[in-house]
Amino acid sequence: MKKMIFLICALFFVLTGFNQQERFVEQSNTEIFGSASVVGQKAEFLQKLMNVSVNKGGIAVFLAQVTPIDAEIKWYYRGKPIVLNDRIKIYKDGEDATLVINKVKLEDAGTYGIVISGGIKSEAKLTVRE
Repeated sequence: MKKMIFLICALFFVLTGFNQQERFVEQSNTEIFGSASVVGQKAEFLQKLMNVSVNKGGIAVFLAQVTPIDAEIKWYYRGKPIVLNDRIKIYKDGEDATLVINKVKLEDAGTYGIVISGGIKSEAKLTVRE
């Protein structure tokens, strides 16, 4: 009886062209190629920074949109890395990279920049009005 079941199963596999190894290889290649397309994507700006003008004590918001969403991002002020504190915050949500400066001071005025993977950068000026 066991031989009969084995022969029926073997015949089924031969007639249907079932090959477990080929299916595994096809699935593995799909996963590898799917992730490679994201990893190999060149970083670029979908939207660059724009100049901001705000009253002293107000809130300044710089927004850039970058792709891919996992691109490395660094923010700068007057060419130096930004130091975060209770007034200055950085957010990253999907394509949006945002720098928020709360309770803006006169000394916050100047050029702000963002650099993404590959050294691509965008800059904008903050003007503070009294």
